[in-house]
Amino acid sequence: MQANELSRVLRHVRCIFRTCNGGLCAASSGSSSEGSTASTPAQSSSDPFDSDEVSGEATFYYMNDDITACGTKHNDSEMVGALNAAQFDPRSPHGNQNLNSLCNRRVRVTGPAGTAIVQIIDRCPPRVSEGVGCVSGDLDLTPAAFKIVAGSQDLTRVKIHWKWI
Repeated sequence: MQANELSRVLRHVRCIFRTCNGGLCAASSGSSSEGSTASTPAQSSSDPFDSDEVSGEATFYYMNDDITACGTKHNDSEMVGALNAAQFDPRSPHGNQNLNSLCNRRVRVTGPAGTAIVQIIDRCPPRVSEGVGCVSGDLDLTPAAFKIVAGSQDLTRVKIHWKWI
């Protein structure tokens, strides 16, 4: 595992423990929690811009002034997020994430509380354990974007639908 990917995984783990006070997270209002099952995209396509709406789950993470996979820095109040590795990695020429053609593309994300326009600036690492990382269809958002989509940061994972715009 590369150092920058390990840093992102650790950042996600710290976020989950902070959110859940180091314990198990409970679902509320019938929404899914971090223990939910893997999600799958609504449609499979070789070109993600040809696809219809994608189904997945959203989580949130703190930017911590780190450099993103796309080579930029952002803060927690920006409407930005990370695309799951399964959909992000194929667009990284020769494995160079900074040159990924999906960097800075925008998606319209709809969750249980609302809709947000989010710029993709990072890569969410593959799920390595329940609740940590992303599977195909998932997005990892800043706290600001997650709050609009989920309604609260008390939830750590919510069902979403999103589409490239």
